[in-house]
Amino acid sequence: MIYTSNLEYQIDIMVGLLKEQDIPAYVINKHDSMYNFGNYELYVDEKNYDAAMQVVNNAGM
Repeated sequence: MIYTSNLEYQIDIMVGLLKEQDIPAYVINKHDSMYNFGNYELYVDEKNYDAAMQVVNNAGM
């Protein structure tokens, strides 16, 4: 997991930034919309981890 948020739009932004760098990303939705708690988790393949972390850190979110 490289990033987690309880706000879906933040995950969407991160996915877009990673896609711009040709880094495939996978989102796991652990957010319960009925009770409005939980998180969205963002994952990348291990081979892309370092590059993905650089993108996430540069995004400043």
